[in-house]
Amino acid sequence: MSYYRGYSGFPEYVSVGAKKAKAEKKLTQLKKKNPDIQPVIIESRALAKSWWGKEWNKNLERYADYSNR
Repeated sequence: MSYYRGYSGFPEYVSVGAKKAKAEKKLTQLKKKNPDIQPVIIESRALAKSWWGKEWNKNLERYADYSNR
């Protein structure tokens, strides 16, 4: 089991501004390598397309209520 700060078990807090700055820096690095880079656009809210994936999601939804018991 890996530990973050000593033995507390929680990672160090990173502010939203710091996360956005890190993402912006990474985006500029990627644009230097590939100037035509575009974001991924999700067209639908469906998690699965195949029969197997849809049934798996139904199975997971059945267990969702156990956390409230």
